[in-house]
Formats: sequence, C-alpha cells, structure tokens
Amino acid sequence: MKHILKTITILFIVSLTLTSCSKDDNSTTQDSIIGQWIAKEQLDNGEKILPTDCDKKTELNFKADGSLDATFAYDNDGECITGSVNGTWVSKGGNKYSYTLKDSEDEETYNLTLANDEITIDLEGGLYSIFSRK
Repeated sequence: MKHILKTITILFIVSLTLTSCSKDDNSTTQDSIIGQWIAKEQLDNGEKILPTDCDKKTELNFKADGSLDATFAYDNDGECITGSVNGTWVSKGGNKYSYTLKDSEDEETYNLTLANDEITIDLEGGLYSIFSRK
C-alpha cells in the first residue's frame, strides 16, 4: 500500500511540475519605425516636389537601440553632395516620433509621423519630407 501511495504522490508531483511550466514569452514587439527609409518626395506648402536621382540617396536608418544613422544627398549645380550624421529617436506614442541629429556644430530636433508605411517629417514652415520604407 505504501508503494502505491508513493507512486501516486510522485506522479501527482510530476504532473503538477509539467502543467505549471509555461513557455517563456521573450518576444518583444519591434517598433514600426525601425528599419531603413529612403527619400520619396517633399511637400512645400502643399506642392509636391519629386526627388532627383541625387536626392534619392538620402536615407534614414532607425535602429532598435534608439540610435539613428542619416545619409543625406543634395544637388549642388549638378554635383551630388553627400554626407552623414548620427542621432537618436524616441516614440512619442501612437504613430508620433521625434528625432535629433547631431554633428560637431549643431543639434536639430524634428517631429515626424508614421502612417501607411511612410514617414512624414515636419521641417516647419510648410515644408515636409516624406520617406518610404527601403
């Protein structure tokens, strides 16, 4: 009889152990802004301005650690001038973000909105830059 009770007790403990274990859920939701984005167009007081081939080299790379790498390009009398700058970004909730670019002399902060897989950056004064996912 003791052997049967001991076996039942062991089976009961094992069954409790197995049912109390649950799969660890270490998955985290990645922010939608993370990834690479390329220049699509600008809006200047509602007027659409399509990018040149040079402008299309402008990219933003939002990283999961809150850092940002920006590569910019612009046309200067037929010559494509490029450069890069680093910064940080933060979520302001919902689909609103801000990012700060830092170089050796200046620090600029911009607000942006993410919707329909496009980023719209408010450059102020009626000027907006629109980026699409790369």
